Amino acid sequence: MVRPISVDLAWMLPILLACTAVRTDAQETPTAVGQNVEAILSRSHDYIVRGEFDLAIADLTEAIRLDPNCPPNYSLRSWAYLKKQDLGRAIADASKAISLAPRFPAPYFNRGNAYILKNDPKAAIADFTVVLGLLPDNTEALVGRGHAYLMIKDLDKATGDFSEAIRLDPKCAEAYAKRCVVYMRKGDLDKAVADSTTALSLDPKATPSYLNRGILYLEKGDPDRALLDFKALLVLLPNSDEGYAGCGRAHLLKMEDDQAIKDFTEAIRLSKLDVLSSPRLPSHLEGRAKVYMSKGQFDKAMADYDAAAHAQSNPTAAIQH
Repeated sequence: MVRPISVDLAWMLPILLACTAVRTDAQETPTAVGQNVEAILSRSHDYIVRGEFDLAIADLTEAIRLDPNCPPNYSLRSWAYLKKQDLGRAIADASKAISLAPRFPAPYFNRGNAYILKNDPKAAIADFTVVLGLLPDNTEALVGRGHAYLMIKDLDKATGDFSEAIRLDPKCAEAYAKRCVVYMRKGDLDKAVADSTTALSLDPKATPSYLNRGILYLEKGDPDRALLDFKALLVLLPNSDEGYAGCGRAHLLKMEDDQAIKDFTEAIRLSKLDVLSSPRLPSHLEGRAKVYMSKGQFDKAMADYDAAAHAQSNPTAAIQH
């Protein structure tokens, strides 16, 4: 997921101070309402940063009750909903904030990220483009829009956005990691390896970069380096079916068939545990089938190929509940 815009309450403050408190109690002046809302915003922001999204949403709902015309209330609650992956509410709150303050960039960010998760990259591109009109040098917006361009396979525009983000911030690991994917799709393996290596030097815990570089080393015929990356991935994500499958492919290239079977078998087991990894089950079964073919165990190979075909046509049938 593309990270949400960095929320700095200092640049929210002018909008916050301009908000009109439309509801006051008998003992509560508009100034007091504004002070209460500002305090709630600050506290709810801290809740979101700590991952306490429900507490943030409760606070921001109260802030909206106190001042229903204040855009940061909706924008920040949109961010909380986005972090919870409640995309419908995230989009609704972001849209409300935009209607109240069309030049307030944060809700466009939140809505753009929600559209990416809803697989609507064209809507995301529109929102990130608005952010870049307001904040032309914002690397997060460039990375977000580049990701959306990648989703619609506009590789040149994706490359342009990621490269501009890197120019503005040479330490933006996410931009290197995502540009690596573009180069992979273009078949430029050397540039892809270089970008994934830079991403890992900036963020040694970037698990997608270990996976991508491992795949690249396999394509370049270097199973030993591939194994190092897949094993590094498994240190960080011990239940990664992709990590085990990568190890299986590397061992197959090294003609270490028994270890390859063990790795593919673990990848198969893990891919049956949830709906996110289950689409990869056919590939893991086919990988193990190739090892069985290499060993001359044709009955086992055909059984795996048949299981892969069944999993392909019934993607949820193999999930273990």
